[in-house]
Amino acid sequence: MNLKLRDADEYDRHLIWSIRNEPEVREASFNTNEIPWEDHKKWYARALGNENIIMYMIELDEIPIGTIRFDREDNLTTVSIAISSGFRGMNYGSAALRMACEKYRAEHPRANILAYIKCGNVKSTFAFIKAGFISQGIEIISGEPSYHFEYETPLK
Repeated sequence: MNLKLRDADEYDRHLIWSIRNEPEVREASFNTNEIPWEDHKKWYARALGNENIIMYMIELDEIPIGTIRFDREDNLTTVSIAISSGFRGMNYGSAALRMACEKYRAEHPRANILAYIKCGNVKSTFAFIKAGFISQGIEIISGEPSYHFEYETPLK
């Protein structure tokens, strides 16, 4: 099986919205409300035109199975990932995260790549650790105890 990344484009808008609204993705998000289609369309158009937001589609044998987003502010970058429900728990998330972070770090060598994960989100916690993220402790994000991770070196 061939796992790869490609830049997200306007044709991915609906798929990203669908994945982001899956119940497990909403539960893992800091804002658990379902995302209305009209709000997503506006956000997506702004995101595609924003040089501080980089979005990749994760493809498995040319089938899109998820998305990774980098939100940059100065030298701090926050990464997030969402995998379609039929492909979770198969290590695609950690492999795609590692690929995306290596690519991002090659293009932005001074960037610190951070992630924040709700403490109860065990699957994502393990995926980020496997991808090379190191815990920096616990912080409260949007009222939720959350792990603060920083990308270091991928585990081999």
